[in-house]
Amino acid sequence: MQPVNERGIKAELVETGADCAGAAEGVDPGWRDRDGRRPSLTLTQIGVDDFLIGGQHPWKNLKDSILSEKDTALQMRAAA
Repeated sequence: MQPVNERGIKAELVETGADCAGAAEGVDPGWRDRDGRRPSLTLTQIGVDDFLIGGQHPWKNLKDSILSEKDTALQMRAAA
């Protein structure tokens, strides 16, 4: 951890995937880009996908909101 911190990168060591997801709360989720690309394999392995899919977080799932819209015109406008 010291070499990382010396480079000016704030790092935190956690024990489990759930701890990682909890530590990430409130941090800008740079692990998912604007195009909605999947997170890296490492984040999947530590359970971030499961955490997000589980819905037990403070963030609104825009994809589900858009796809649940039955009016295709509204759905397209919301996705833009």
